[in-house]
Amino acid sequence: MKTLHLSRHLTRMRSQHLVQCDSSGDRIVYRLACPEVADLLVAARSVLHAQVATAATQKGYTTRARRV
Repeated sequence: MKTLHLSRHLTRMRSQHLVQCDSSGDRIVYRLACPEVADLLVAARSVLHAQVATAATQKGYTTRARRV
């Protein structure tokens, strides 16, 4: 992702209070405002992988095992 795009995404997420940041000198460190969001994203990824695997199987494709 380009730096400009990432910066825009982070700015929008900050304005919606989804991330918090700490700055130190010329460095900014971002973190999730609500750590449970990470669990939600892991669950969403799992569901999407299962859906892709099911669709691929129905169409006769083979899928590679992915690390999550």
